[in-house]
Amino acid sequence: MTGIKFPELEQLERIIEQLGDRAQTEVIERIQYQDLEFPIHCITLGSTRPDAPALAFFGGVHGLEKIGSEVILSYMETISQLLDWDQELLSRLEKSRLVFVPIVNPVGVYLGTRCNGNGVDLMRNSPVEGVGSTRIYSGHRITPRLPWYRGDQAKMEKEAQALCRIVDQHLFNSPLSIALDLHSGFGIQDRLWFPYASRQTPFAFLAETLALKELFDRCYRHHIYRIEPTSLEYTINGDLWDYLFDDFVRRFEAEHLFLPLTLEIVKDVRAVGELQDRFVLLVRPADVVHVEELFVAQRLHGSIRRHAVEPPVVRIVEPRAVAVRRGNDRLRNAVAQKRRSGRERGSSGAAGNLTDPGRGR
Repeated sequence: MTGIKFPELEQLERIIEQLGDRAQTEVIERIQYQDLEFPIHCITLGSTRPDAPALAFFGGVHGLEKIGSEVILSYMETISQLLDWDQELLSRLEKSRLVFVPIVNPVGVYLGTRCNGNGVDLMRNSPVEGVGSTRIYSGHRITPRLPWYRGDQAKMEKEAQALCRIVDQHLFNSPLSIALDLHSGFGIQDRLWFPYASRQTPFAFLAETLALKELFDRCYRHHIYRIEPTSLEYTINGDLWDYLFDDFVRRFEAEHLFLPLTLEIVKDVRAVGELQDRFVLLVRPADVVHVEELFVAQRLHGSIRRHAVEPPVVRIVEPRAVAVRRGNDRLRNAVAQKRRSGRERGSSGAAGNLTDPGRGR
């Protein structure tokens, strides 16, 4: 097999070289496509303690959605420079762990396709079946020549299995872990999705997700993210994060907290730098320890569970542009009403009354 290089992989390998022995690097799978071989890299930074809070980033699950991989790579470049001088970051990494798999589907990224080399959509590849109304884009097993093909029912693709191994190894054993999977191309507003995608059922950590959302709203009052369950937009078959979360609940729910999130990025972004600014606003390396402190000793965890008799309703974040537009509309309506009332008072008063307050400033 011949090794292959493409821009995203070359950038990742440069970053790995820059990080040197400050990071642990592993090739978690090698994917064969025709006579070529593609590595899947996993990079970890920070504490190796199993009880350290962990924050993981995944990109390139759908190969043509390159924005996710590019943003994670740009973010890793920033971190590699911060490690040279930022003592606060170094101190926090002693207590937490960052995990990066920026190119989950290297063949898809290389070819510019949604699917992997076998024509399988990795985010439709798990054995989870959607509940309720589904469409062809929800995942099917008709033919790999159509998009959203789910693949072999009996066995997941190597890329999907590799992602599951990393989550199991680096996240499940942590008392608090968050996975952020970056995608693009849905809608006209950035969305932050949480489970479930396969069914409209409140997931086990809905109360904790609400607490995290409210913390995010307080800290970044003008953020642009719409935070909601995936199933609010559509229901799909074979979602990997639903599969992993259900596995986690069966094994660890009473002991640990695991939040799998998906960041859906709109495509009308002018530059990767602009998008990285959005991404850094969403999550910084230091914040994972703050979140761990939020849930430390399960105090908030237990308190929220005791008081959340019914699953809380997650308030959808209104886009800032919409809020501004509504404010402008209200202002125009108020001015028009003021003018109308002024004209009415002027017509009912004496002719030539220049002191009518309706006409003043």
